[in-house]
Amino acid sequence: SHAGPQVPVDRRFGYRFNRIADALAQQTLLYSRREFGLNLAEHRIVAVLSQSDALSIREIAEHTQLDKAHATRALTD
Repeated sequence: SHAGPQVPVDRRFGYRFNRIADALAQQTLLYSRREFGLNLAEHRIVAVLSQSDALSIREIAEHTQLDKAHATRALTD
């Protein structure tokens, strides 16, 4: 099989996309903490609950990409 030319890691789409996502998450965290006193998990949960009716912990965890234990802790703290 033909491997083709090697693309430097910093030029790969996945790498760049992940860097952008990390930067956005960091900015969201700073804003949420400054404006509302929320951590990122709490911010995600509030965003999901603002768009939905009653959800189970499992559903909240799925929509926020948190595990159920992390979602539960964020809701009870």
